[in-house]
Amino acid sequence: MNNKMMLITALATLYTESLLTDPEKDHDVIRKVLLEAKLPDYVEEGDERAALVEIKDIITSIIDGGMPYDHTNVMKRLKLATTQIRPLYDTITKFLEDDIPEEPEARIEHLNRQVAQYYFQLRQAIQGVQLKQKLGRTLGALNGTETRVDLQTALNDLRDSLSTFSERSHNKIPSLVGELITDNRAPFVHVFDSISKKAAGNGLRTGWKAINQMLGCNKGITEELWLMPALPFNCKSLFSLLLSISIPVFNTPEKVMENVKGDLQPVILDLSLENELDVNLAYAYQALYGHFEGEAPVMVASENATDEEKALHNTKMSDYLCSKMRANGWEYIFQKHTNSDFKIHYLNDLILDLKRRGYHVAGIRGDYFGTISKAGHGNGIAGSDIKEIYRIARNIQVVRNRGFLLAPHQISPEGKKLKALDPASFCKNLPGRGLYDNCSSLDNEADGEMYFNKRVVNGHSYLEVQRGKHRTIIDTKEAYHYTVIPFREVGILPWDCDKEETVTASSINVFTGGMGDELF
Repeated sequence: MNNKMMLITALATLYTESLLTDPEKDHDVIRKVLLEAKLPDYVEEGDERAALVEIKDIITSIIDGGMPYDHTNVMKRLKLATTQIRPLYDTITKFLEDDIPEEPEARIEHLNRQVAQYYFQLRQAIQGVQLKQKLGRTLGALNGTETRVDLQTALNDLRDSLSTFSERSHNKIPSLVGELITDNRAPFVHVFDSISKKAAGNGLRTGWKAINQMLGCNKGITEELWLMPALPFNCKSLFSLLLSISIPVFNTPEKVMENVKGDLQPVILDLSLENELDVNLAYAYQALYGHFEGEAPVMVASENATDEEKALHNTKMSDYLCSKMRANGWEYIFQKHTNSDFKIHYLNDLILDLKRRGYHVAGIRGDYFGTISKAGHGNGIAGSDIKEIYRIARNIQVVRNRGFLLAPHQISPEGKKLKALDPASFCKNLPGRGLYDNCSSLDNEADGEMYFNKRVVNGHSYLEVQRGKHRTIIDTKEAYHYTVIPFREVGILPWDCDKEETVTASSINVFTGGMGDELF
């Protein structure tokens, strides 16, 4: 940031502060900007620097002269100072323009965030100027033109400056998202209220009774990162898709929108980094139609159908899927991304973009983050890049955005050997083994784990689901940690949470009459 931009940003900070009743000011930072923004004492008429001197005088009179910020008066002075350099006036005017929300709460939040951002930029600019000064002094000491300091001292100062520059350039702790102090009981009441709601089973229920039991006292999904590991072609993508789709089908959004500010619409964001959208939509439609109609849908119009009839058939399928998923007041967004081009910080961009469009992202399914770009992540240790990616994803969606995150992941090739040795007990023995592909300690980043294994017995297919770790306030009975879901032509992995019949079982033997190679 050059001197001009430093001064314009400082002026924008004062302007934004003037729109707030009680802004968080840090005018010492602006004073440092005035010191670092070196301008000549005398400049010719028409020189851009004359206008910058005027900006400097305006800022000084406001922060040290007691003059209140009067935007009309400030802009008049700037217009006079830039009579012969109109582009500079236009630049300043455009910089000060901002699309401020009209709703009072949103307006205050937006302005406070803008002030904080300006101060962050100014602190970073000051650190940059100081770093350049230290670097110049070090180069001078190295080539002998700087005699006021020896080379070792200059290098030490440069190292300290580099260290400071790489750290946060503000006095707030970016990691802090919550604090409880015993001299104020009100926040404690709020937390215990949250605990009571979780213990009372106020999670978002999934489509399966057994999975809701597996999720413990929450009786559904809450603000958590659920890792879903399985070997290739063992239905981790399919299960996570059907679970994600079941959330808007079997829940109303009041629970997740209770503390969301503004008039936002709840949405679940489905990020496909592998499957094409037509694959996911086909599975979604079959699951929804099978559940509500009790029969498998006709996916393709007859060969003899006219073009109009085929178009009508496709329209009916689209209407059916969208109406079922929107019935309870949710929206659902299917997106396909190129995994090699996707970076994990895009999650934050997507959430903010959807917020601007009027949505609150209550949940995300990311299938799957192990395939995305890892450039710039990790510390060189094997698997550290994967861990960092999932940690960032969790911090963005679970910690800050207060939503759930479903994340399928591959099991390492070692899992194939274990399955060959003991196929019947393979799934139950997966928790705690660290068999995540390319990262044995990935489970450290998760709030919960669900392992999957597809079994075929006597020509029938079953999906085993084994719960691993779960950060929960009340421990879940061991008997609920494992279940088996049968594959069926109607509904694929049929949901049963709203039916009297239970489709799952605690053992494959229940379905096979003791032919599943299991003792119990």
